Amino acid sequence: MGFFVRFSKKMTNTFTLKEISNKTIHGKYVEIPSIQRGLVWTPKQVEFLWDSILRDFPIGGFVLSENTKGSYDLMDGQQRFNSIQIGFAQPDKNSKAILWLNLKPGDTARGITRKYYVKATTISHPWGYKNNDECSVLSAKERRTALTLYYDTDSKNIYKDDIKIIDTYPYESKDGFPIPLAFFLNNDARNSGDFLQTITKSVESLPEKWQTRFWNEKNKKLLDNKKEKLYELFSRIKSTYRVPFSILPRESIEREADTEMNSEVQSDLEILFNRLNTGGTKITQSDL
Repeated sequence: MGFFVRFSKKMTNTFTLKEISNKTIHGKYVEIPSIQRGLVWTPKQVEFLWDSILRDFPIGGFVLSENTKGSYDLMDGQQRFNSIQIGFAQPDKNSKAILWLNLKPGDTARGITRKYYVKATTISHPWGYKNNDECSVLSAKERRTALTLYYDTDSKNIYKDDIKIIDTYPYESKDGFPIPLAFFLNNDARNSGDFLQTITKSVESLPEKWQTRFWNEKNKKLLDNKKEKLYELFSRIKSTYRVPFSILPRESIEREADTEMNSEVQSDLEILFNRLNTGGTKITQSDL
């Protein structure tokens, strides 16, 4: 297992959030190898990941490997990597998931551990999920009610009709003020005034139903009052938040590929990959 000793301090570096969103590091492209799993994270994990980032909490590191194409393969951290990319993705008709930041969450239930209400809508649940920490799914009645908000009709069938995610917003934020997270993350304004102006321009591109429900004088004033804090928050995380990564050298990969082993025995590389992708032990309340 010679490659384990190659993870020295010199091999450790950090990603900015923007680099992750662009799938690049040191000017090289980061690819998702076919050996990796598909998108398996739950909305809860995605929402809590972004709550952690906005609170400056660490989210763990990534492991990359050098490949023969002059780029890197992502060996560990795919779910976190993709969840960060979703946050930066501008909502459009092809979106499969949209993350929203609710600026006016209202009364919160007891036991809620989140500070920032980052809410997900997905193609399977375009109305979003509950505000509780479990991100429970909405009831059928709540989904039908949500459709009447989006389409002004109760004739839509929640099981059969095609509901476009770009037409929706988190149902449980209907009395709040949800704005796509990407509008904040992709805002490169240099002061809070320009920041507000850019956000204003962005939200005015949202569907009419969103405009009618949320883009009123009360919420415009709220956004104006929050512009300084929001500008400081997103400027800070974009400039100072870092996610560490380690690199598995290409020669270690090649050495393992050249190793002749019984087909029933895992190579060192397979063992490493399986260990990287094995969930950690949960911390109990007594441990805390």
